[in-house]
Amino acid sequence: MRIVLNMLFISMLGVAPLTAAEVPLAFRTKPSAVKVGDDVKITFAVNRSTDVAVEILDPNGGIVRHLGAAVLGDNAPAPFQKGSLKQELIWDGKDDKGKPAAGGPFSVRVRVGLRVAFDRFLDGGNRPPLSRSLYGALAVDGSGNIYALCNPRKGHSNIMIVFSREGRYLRTIVPFSNKTPAERLRGVDLLCSKPGRLSPRVYERVRTTFLPQFQELSRQTMAITSEGRLVLASGWPSHGGAHGFGPRTLLVLNTDGSIPRERLNGPVLGKGSGYLHVAVSPDGKFAYVCGLYKGRHFKFNAARNHHNVVYRVGLSLDAKPEIFFGELHSSGNDGKHLDRPLGIGVDGEGAVYVSDFGNNRVVVLGPDGAYRREIKVERPGVLAVHPETGTVYVVSHKGVSDKSKGLLVKYDKQGKRVWEQALGGFSMSRMRQHPSIALDWHADRPIVYLGTNSIWTRYSIRKVTDLGGKCEIANLFPPSRFPGKNFAGLRGLPSLKAVGSQDRAYVKYSPSAGHAISQIHDGATGKRRAWWPRYYDDCVTLGRDGRLYRFSGYSTSRVSLKRVAIDGKPVPFSATGELTEEIRPVGTFRSGPRNNLFVTAAGHMYMLAWRDRGADNAELCHLTPDGKMKETLITGLPAAVGVRLDRRGNIFVAANLKPPGRYWPAEITPFVSTLDHGGQVEYAWLYGSVLKFRPTGGSVRLLSEGKPADAQVMVVGYGQRGRRKRKYAVKGLLGSYPGISPLPPPKAWDSRCNCNYASFDLDLHDRLFIPDAARFRVHVLDSNFNPILDFGGYGNIDDPTGKAAAPGPEIPLTCPKKVCVSDKAAYVEDYSCGVQRIVRVKLAYEKEDTCQIP
Repeated sequence: MRIVLNMLFISMLGVAPLTAAEVPLAFRTKPSAVKVGDDVKITFAVNRSTDVAVEILDPNGGIVRHLGAAVLGDNAPAPFQKGSLKQELIWDGKDDKGKPAAGGPFSVRVRVGLRVAFDRFLDGGNRPPLSRSLYGALAVDGSGNIYALCNPRKGHSNIMIVFSREGRYLRTIVPFSNKTPAERLRGVDLLCSKPGRLSPRVYERVRTTFLPQFQELSRQTMAITSEGRLVLASGWPSHGGAHGFGPRTLLVLNTDGSIPRERLNGPVLGKGSGYLHVAVSPDGKFAYVCGLYKGRHFKFNAARNHHNVVYRVGLSLDAKPEIFFGELHSSGNDGKHLDRPLGIGVDGEGAVYVSDFGNNRVVVLGPDGAYRREIKVERPGVLAVHPETGTVYVVSHKGVSDKSKGLLVKYDKQGKRVWEQALGGFSMSRMRQHPSIALDWHADRPIVYLGTNSIWTRYSIRKVTDLGGKCEIANLFPPSRFPGKNFAGLRGLPSLKAVGSQDRAYVKYSPSAGHAISQIHDGATGKRRAWWPRYYDDCVTLGRDGRLYRFSGYSTSRVSLKRVAIDGKPVPFSATGELTEEIRPVGTFRSGPRNNLFVTAAGHMYMLAWRDRGADNAELCHLTPDGKMKETLITGLPAAVGVRLDRRGNIFVAANLKPPGRYWPAEITPFVSTLDHGGQVEYAWLYGSVLKFRPTGGSVRLLSEGKPADAQVMVVGYGQRGRRKRKYAVKGLLGSYPGISPLPPPKAWDSRCNCNYASFDLDLHDRLFIPDAARFRVHVLDSNFNPILDFGGYGNIDDPTGKAAAPGPEIPLTCPKKVCVSDKAAYVEDYSCGVQRIVRVKLAYEKEDTCQIP
């Protein structure tokens, strides 16, 4: 009766009644603890459905035992009661390692309503690794700002960044900011277009990009018009057809990352590979392009496969390219032919300069395409032309040996050689090592920028200043491969290895190829200290027993394990006293990624082993604390990565298996269903499931067509290339969550690499933290897959974080692929699209209460 009167009173005031979720969270019955024999019975009740976490504390507030976490309701996991807001739990008096708890008196803490907030970037910075990037294309605007198309080495995609003449980072324009108005991203598919809340489509899961045809852009010459539009070329299919992105097109971007036309890509130049070189006419109406190569594989010395022509094409989307000079697929050394053109530029009068590599000359053409003259240059490559003076700067590849260092040569307008400068760091026979080029002719003295395309060069970007009769050379950034004395000051790209229970993050930085700096970060204070792993100590994982496990054998049939302390000192296996145990199962065995090993507090090891390199057939092996193989728990897993066990022994693995009809999360079905078949296939392969098996394990078996299933049915495939969806019978499965991305498909189904995968975590409360890179967030669930919360949203590295982000996401992410969790924070490795950073996200609760244990 009182409830009815209250509701009537509220309605009379004109105020809508609160929904269940809006009712302030509170304890209906505060936590209490009583002794029951040797055990402790803990009781409490809350006023509405919520998530809870229960812990036993020592006198200093440290957690002695995690009793668990759950979303209260009909599907609450053990040890919580289902369908009740009143809970009763038993503590057996043991700590997290299963030993009798020592050091009382103890107390019980119950926390409800998990909350998260942005804390900081772990390395203290949030900028692209300028000295660790490969610079595939460069262009300079009228203010001297440098636009660089680059790949940050371990990232999987191209980005576009802007920096000053002095090498000061200014901004990132690709990927675009979440502050970009949706109407300025014409032709880009967006799941959400709200201001500050953009959520773009992922166009390709391996070379992650949010712009159409921006995948795997190869080394090229990029141009900028007088109106401030960047003109460049799309990528090509490589790796034996692994990344087939369609025909080669011109891409046109504004210098703020927005799109000036109805869409980014167009006009179509044709099919094929090759490094394209682009220049634009002085009036900005035409682009000149050379470098196209027939076929899907680029073999530089096969001259007959080069197009051997210069194309001219308008910048409108429907423009058709025409041959401006040369004869298609025909080479020659005269006024009508070319032999492997490797560079192009245009002067202020519209004359076109073409590096004719095979003929040791630079050909000069009139605006009408007529041959005018040539400049003798030995093996010319990329070039740039001063639009006012007609000065030509060309990279010359003298000799063809791998030890050729290359030269930058200056020619005046008449073709007379003025000076030359040795460059170093690339070879003739390795085309990917040839530099990119751009000319800043607006500076007081012209500046030529040369960008590296190889980790083996001794520079990132060379800055060559033209002093008239001579030049001055400097590195714009510290050397990438050979940092020398600057090595100690370069942290480089961070890679999150593990997070310990004491909120210490173990991180390895790669400031240069072949080198590493490893550090341990204190999550509470932000202080850091040195850690021992080196560059090749990648396969290191932290067990819940507080020890590190190093395993080798990623590509062999024999895998060895070595157990060490945090300081690197060996810890012999207990039964044998050996420092290293070699695992020799029957048949091929590969350890796979480092998150494929999980070690319990008691030292039991669970390794997800790949029976082949493509992870098409993985199995879960159980090793005892002495390092010996005990049993195989799960067999037949397709494209599986990651393993975790909860306190009840249930096994969690991620695999590209999904419930029938659920190829991606239901929330994005309205969007994905509007894509063409190729787009739907991409999202189907992007997503996999976190699978929960019972402690005794299970099996995954491919079902023959028409045969009845004797277990739960899961599917792989989406009708790609005419293939049928494969059905699998999965035994021992307790549940699944189809919402982890990116996850590689089985190698037998898709030829693209499986190196881009997500890594989930299970905290000490048995809560799952699952990265979803395709939706720029992390899902937090209990061990029965009940959702607790999500955090994160799309944003590039320039987007503000925390409260300053409003109305955008507090935690902007571009590709969250790995999560490690302590009691105090979640650490997210945001790893792609120009970002390789580690974000610390604080964990807190809406309410908590504590009681003493008698």
